[in-house]
Amino acid sequence: MKISLIFASTVLVVFISLAGNAGTVTDDYDVANTTLTATMMNNIKAAVNDNDSNISTNASDIVTNTNNINSIVANAVATAELTSFTLVTNYTDVLSLTINAPAAGYVHVTATGMIQLSGKTNASSSEFASVYVGVTNAANTTPLSSNFTRFYRNGTDGTGSYNIPYSAQGVFPVTEGSNTLYIVGRENGGSGSAGIWYNRLTATFQATQM
Repeated sequence: MKISLIFASTVLVVFISLAGNAGTVTDDYDVANTTLTATMMNNIKAAVNDNDSNISTNASDIVTNTNNINSIVANAVATAELTSFTLVTNYTDVLSLTINAPAAGYVHVTATGMIQLSGKTNASSSEFASVYVGVTNAANTTPLSSNFTRFYRNGTDGTGSYNIPYSAQGVFPVTEGSNTLYIVGRENGGSGSAGIWYNRLTATFQATQM
């Protein structure tokens, strides 16, 4: 960095303060007709060069930090998809994904898709069908009541096939590294079959619980 100093009839006397990693130039007082000494000039030069070096270092750190942040974001979002799955009478893993958490924190998990009932109801009021779909952080487990959705049809609704969108979500604590999340589902009652289609599971990492 090149510096040119021009002095008028009143000369500014400056003192240098080096604090931390940065050099600063402070204006303490003006003294008329005072000559800057070689020591003063060297102090000015040292401070300016110090700041120039720190500016270059900060610019490099900004680039490094930006790359690190982009890497964390890339590793902290995961999505998995499955076209179709036939449900059984106990909770079973439908779809799973693994998210690479950059640190201990939480993941917000969202599951979406479509429930399909085929011939699961008839004209009898005693004939019914229900489907449960939820998200968990352990394989083949019953989800918390806040983490699942339920679809129910009574026998008096008539025979036939029924399709309805579903959505379930949950927030789970995670440790640094690989963590696996699941869509689980089950069906109950009626004849025929039940399944879920076009399933999509997304997990997003966050450092603190929302």
